[in-house]
Amino acid sequence: MNKLAVYYISFLVILASVAFYLHKSEDPTWAFVKEEGAWVLKQNGNSFFIRGAVMHHKISRPELLKKIGGNVVRVEPNLELVRKAYESGLYAYVNLPILHQRDGMDWDCETQVKELEIKIIESVNNLKHHPGILMWSLGNEHAIIPGSDVKEGGYNKNVWERLDKIAKKIKKVDPDHFVGYAVSPFNVEQKLSEIVEYSQNLDYIGLNAYNEMKDNLFDANSVWKKPILITEWGIDGWWSKNWKGHRSAREESTSFEKSRLIGERCRVLESSRNLCVGGIVFFWGDRDEQSSTYWGLLHEDRTTDSIGALAGVWGGELSREQPLDLRKPNIENPNGVKIKNVQFVRRKEEKSLKESESLSLGLEGGQLYEASVLVENASERDIEYSWEIRNGLGKKVYGKSINKLVLLEGLIVGEEDSRITFRAPKKNGIYRLHVFAAEGEDYVAYSNTIFTVGRIKPKEKKEIDKKFENDLPTLIPCD
Repeated sequence: MNKLAVYYISFLVILASVAFYLHKSEDPTWAFVKEEGAWVLKQNGNSFFIRGAVMHHKISRPELLKKIGGNVVRVEPNLELVRKAYESGLYAYVNLPILHQRDGMDWDCETQVKELEIKIIESVNNLKHHPGILMWSLGNEHAIIPGSDVKEGGYNKNVWERLDKIAKKIKKVDPDHFVGYAVSPFNVEQKLSEIVEYSQNLDYIGLNAYNEMKDNLFDANSVWKKPILITEWGIDGWWSKNWKGHRSAREESTSFEKSRLIGERCRVLESSRNLCVGGIVFFWGDRDEQSSTYWGLLHEDRTTDSIGALAGVWGGELSREQPLDLRKPNIENPNGVKIKNVQFVRRKEEKSLKESESLSLGLEGGQLYEASVLVENASERDIEYSWEIRNGLGKKVYGKSINKLVLLEGLIVGEEDSRITFRAPKKNGIYRLHVFAAEGEDYVAYSNTIFTVGRIKPKEKKEIDKKFENDLPTLIPCD
């Protein structure tokens, strides 16, 4: 080997060493520290209360999340997602590639567990050196199995021991990042009592909590003595007792009403630092579940009033006008005939149905109707309205519902600002009439109302519900 080659190789080695040093110097040091009886997350010795947003497969407007005071994203194990978030000053709570029992995972099968472990360790090794990694998650709500009662269980209790052993393997290859997983708010004390026995290698537990966040935190802290992170929080879920409407299609709050709830719950979270190390709001982006607008804090990348509510509590920046109080659409018969609430599912044939689960605004298929919407504070504001009619059945369990929220074209036959004329679909079913009020290029308010066409029998309703994955999952055969 000539001298020039030796010098060149030496130069490359030095260059690689410098690059490694510079990279390592970026890596923050994370630690959980107990102060005055409460767990605190520290970054390089400074308190770091998590103010995050769930994004999963797509990083949407990370610079906006940072601007309003956010600091963490919850994403899938993808290096590009982690990089994009980090470039905007955000750290990644990473969902590792876990398989759940509801996906067919047999936690008693050694072969399946070993294959899953290999896949997880590979993912950790691919990402662990990036300075944007905050912590790892070994799954979400393992105890929820479609087709079983969430209060009774139905899950394989061996899952907790298996997860703890996988966590041990992760910590061997990556001792620098925390490992845990998220549980649902149902029967928190019971689940955590089971998990505590197999938690030697867990650094934290994640808790998904919505309308009873404070109570869930108290219950969790009574059993779990390690750090707790609220891994999901937000408006009331469609499973909540607070929602009204069909079992298959829940009435939805307006974007204005949701923003009030987001602000209120964000303040509850901020006042719960003695009970948790922060929270991750659900959901930053568009997500079809119950409706096309049910969860999204953004809609088609435009801000909603919930973004302003977060900024107000987090002390961030968001310059815009007063929120738009867009009410629900009002549907009328153009002939002045009053539209009645009808029993979409015939209760005399399904006596178990409650009245609130049966009554809805009943339209005649193919007939013309008028709809209008009121915006309480719209005077002297430049608002652009748009309307949609979609299939109203959009319940989705863990992203797998085969029922799509189809946009129905050609039904709106006349439109003038906050009023439209539309033709009801001819096919019997449940539908949603959506209205959007956009102001400028980066803001939208929305609301919708449910209406039905025709009536169905309980037997037909069962056919509808088949699309919502109510059957117990079939486990993958163990080799």
